[in-house]
Amino acid sequence: MNTYNDYHLGFKEHNQKMIESTYKNEMKGNNKRTLVFSYDDDGDCVNAGSRTEDNKDIIEINTKVLLEIYSMAYTLFSQPVFLPNIGNANNESPALIRATYNKSIDKILLTGEPKDEKRGVLARYLGFSGCQFILLHELGHILNGHTELMTSLGLAENGFNMIAKAILDQKIDCYTGYSLDRRTLEMDADAFAYSTTFQEILAMFSDKDDFYINHLSNPIDIFFLYGVMHMLVFLYLEYEFPIAYDKKNTYLPNSCRYALGFGIFEKILQDNGFTQGYINIILPRILGGGKIASKFFNMIYHTDYNFLEMAVHDNNLKEYVDEVNTHWEKEMKRRLKKYRITKLFNEEDN
Repeated sequence: MNTYNDYHLGFKEHNQKMIESTYKNEMKGNNKRTLVFSYDDDGDCVNAGSRTEDNKDIIEINTKVLLEIYSMAYTLFSQPVFLPNIGNANNESPALIRATYNKSIDKILLTGEPKDEKRGVLARYLGFSGCQFILLHELGHILNGHTELMTSLGLAENGFNMIAKAILDQKIDCYTGYSLDRRTLEMDADAFAYSTTFQEILAMFSDKDDFYINHLSNPIDIFFLYGVMHMLVFLYLEYEFPIAYDKKNTYLPNSCRYALGFGIFEKILQDNGFTQGYINIILPRILGGGKIASKFFNMIYHTDYNFLEMAVHDNNLKEYVDEVNTHWEKEMKRRLKKYRITKLFNEEDN
């Protein structure tokens, strides 16, 4: 759980401790494998990845991705009209805040921050939770067996030549089939990140003494903030790395990835004994956070994204989701059982 005591940690140190804790918990004493972080501090592209080689589980991340999430979080809480019931929002001055990274001291440097202390604390939490989701997605590839499956196919390097060689060697049926495999693995990694972060949100919600909960006007608002984070991550990915509907694409469209979360949230709430009445309160709070995040993102980045509208009315999105879910149940879940470390999403106990 994240507490004020985490504030003394450096930027990367904080992220790594959170991921390492989850990794060690899932590995359950497996000392043969180690987790390694590799950062690109100078790159200007949006990139993150994971691979397994020589008993090393490697998470690679472009620092810019994490900095942009913090920039958005601090910018939001600097707007007086964003969650005006928290702290003294009227004293805020609308500003576009940018985050940079100082490697020598492992700290984020900000061009500004909210004037109200409560809003500053929650801005930091929002930034951290967005980074947490991205890093847990990559960890999901490792713990759910994706990286070992790719290694078994000779695809650990993720290069086109490696893919082409595997196709020629008949290790994978065809490029379209491989692409569906990859889209399905991306869905599974998102499911891991969603499940882990949402379980943490429920634990925070149940803890009356939680540090961040005590900075909110109402504990239920933690789900609103989660909805903001949930939307911002995929809007930013769409902004930097737009994904189209294409059977040969190895990634799901970002609007698809956003929409897939709601089925996971509902299942987790049901599994944790929440009544349907309570679920009907929580899910709209998450949606409400998404609506506000979309509004401010479009205003700041001069875009016109509407993932919520697409999630309801886009038939292509539904087709994509159904195709991936069917492939997961019929094929990929079986193939991953040999490699997975943690229990797969929706995997029955045997």
